[in-house]
Amino acid sequence: MAGCANAQANAHANGVVFSFYRDALCFPVLLIAARIVEGKWKVPRHSADWLLFVGLGLTGMFGGQLAYILGIYFGGPDIASIMQPAMPVWASLFVIILGVERPPDLRTIRGWLKVSTVKITRNGMYRMVCCKYMC
Repeated sequence: MAGCANAQANAHANGVVFSFYRDALCFPVLLIAARIVEGKWKVPRHSADWLLFVGLGLTGMFGGQLAYILGIYFGGPDIASIMQPAMPVWASLFVIILGVERPPDLRTIRGWLKVSTVKITRNGMYRMVCCKYMC
């Protein structure tokens, strides 16, 4: 992803258009992979499911790519690489806020592992920022 994004930033292409074409090219590959893994087509049946599907797509895949590309364009590769580890943290917060996934159950090991991975990612991002500007 970094190679394509750097090429886009050096060519001064529009980030929205680049993200749209990148998602459009990835769509058939992801569709075939989902068909192979799941074994059947799962289509949202209700309008609320479609809205949730579109909202998660815009904030997850498209929004994350667009934020990364705009970060490279406006802030340089250092800032964008600092923000890249934060994407799983934002994704986990979005799915909990939207009700797609329940908050982790802290009575189980799996719940503590989910919380600890988010904390490790957050701490790594903070460490990258502090070492970049303080060292």
